Amino acid sequence: MKMQIKIKIKMKLYIFLLLVACIYLLYPVGSFQDQGPSTTRSQPVLHSHLQSQSSLPTLAWVSKHGNYPFNEYSPMVDNGLVCTSTNKGLGLINIATGEEIWIEEVMTTMVPAMDCEHLYYVDKMLWGGYSSLNCYSTRENTLRWTQRIPGRPTFLPVITDEKMVLTTGAYSEIVGREPENENCIICINKYTGKRLWKFEGQGRMNSAPLVKNGIIYASTDDGVLYAVDLESGNAVWEFETGSPIYISKTPVIYQEKIYYVCDSLYCLDVSGELLWKREMNFNQKIFASKERLYTIEGDDVVSMDADSGEILWRFPTENFNFTTSIAGWEYLFYGCDDVVYCLSRDGELLWEYTISEHDDFFIHSSPILSEGYVVMGTRLGHVYTFRLPGEWCYQEAEAMYRDGDYDTARGFYEQALSYYEEKGDITHLDSITQRLSELGPEPDDCTEWSNSTMQSSNLPYIFVGICVVLLIGVIIWRKMSRKG
Repeated sequence: MKMQIKIKIKMKLYIFLLLVACIYLLYPVGSFQDQGPSTTRSQPVLHSHLQSQSSLPTLAWVSKHGNYPFNEYSPMVDNGLVCTSTNKGLGLINIATGEEIWIEEVMTTMVPAMDCEHLYYVDKMLWGGYSSLNCYSTRENTLRWTQRIPGRPTFLPVITDEKMVLTTGAYSEIVGREPENENCIICINKYTGKRLWKFEGQGRMNSAPLVKNGIIYASTDDGVLYAVDLESGNAVWEFETGSPIYISKTPVIYQEKIYYVCDSLYCLDVSGELLWKREMNFNQKIFASKERLYTIEGDDVVSMDADSGEILWRFPTENFNFTTSIAGWEYLFYGCDDVVYCLSRDGELLWEYTISEHDDFFIHSSPILSEGYVVMGTRLGHVYTFRLPGEWCYQEAEAMYRDGDYDTARGFYEQALSYYEEKGDITHLDSITQRLSELGPEPDDCTEWSNSTMQSSNLPYIFVGICVVLLIGVIIWRKMSRKG
């Protein structure tokens, strides 16, 4: 009798220990570990010295990580961090201070994407027309996953919610080889790397994709623009220009119109119907803001009416091959040869800055406006970051707000707020405070990443661990039963 009681007590103890072991295996391991210092800023950095700034942009910092001729990659900005890609690898720099806070010796053939302390990049070509896509956690300094994908992507992927969309075509050809698998749009789960679907079109899909209202827009070097459903990967419509182009351009959507540059500028409605066409020699993608379109045509910066395509003004450049795209709302920024230019929206030259000798800008580069700064990459992979005056930050923020670009506007309002607080300008302070109140707190887009600490790559090991524990439990149970 006593023996049976002891056996029952032991069995209950074993069952309890098995349950504890299973709970431990199922619980996200990262929750028990010190993850180290975060590279993400929870609050924007504001500048106490804005009051003494001049009324023109000033150079904040320069990063010269490498000396890599014809570096076609623009820097990227996310949550106050600038990502650079050079021959020394990938690096993260604080946009406000220029301090390098992370660097990894990995090479990439694609403009890296950034999302909540994670970098996505392609680091090598594989046999049979495939590449290796990687997701790297800069916080944990670990590779989260690697995925074999078709083609050889070079342009920036788009991240929307839990999905990442990228095109598989390269901007350049491989001499003596036909492109393989470069005609695709693919959709991937950003947390796991699992491919959700693949869409195949005509020609090299070598423009960066655009995602708007659940539809993906991307174009090929055959002059075809595709609209593809984000959820299913099915084609919604396609628009054929009949004119091939060496490097296809990313379309722009502005006020329910699609602007697509191929041999000419095409304006479509969201159903893919042609509204108007302007035949011009365009060399750059379109930037749309405040009812106007900006691009490079021939060797000129061109401003056009967004509704009609009518040319409003031209500003001469030196060489379109060494001219970046244009970005800005009240103030328009671009680089040409070795000079950074700023124009008013009426085409007046307001400011210019000459960069280092033996360096210049490149046609694939794009200025980035973020949190009161303008970030620009050069042909050698150097990064120049300029701080905008407080008044300019406010004017840009107002224009962004009216255009509905609320996320970008928030960072510019915050910089302007710091500037006017130090000036004691009550009128502007009240206006900016009201705008920030309307915008509300900055959305926390990283919550899902925090909840996905249990990586899919760990799940097989956890499953095996649970099975082993249960098997041991069954063996012990049977032995105890026999003794009883």
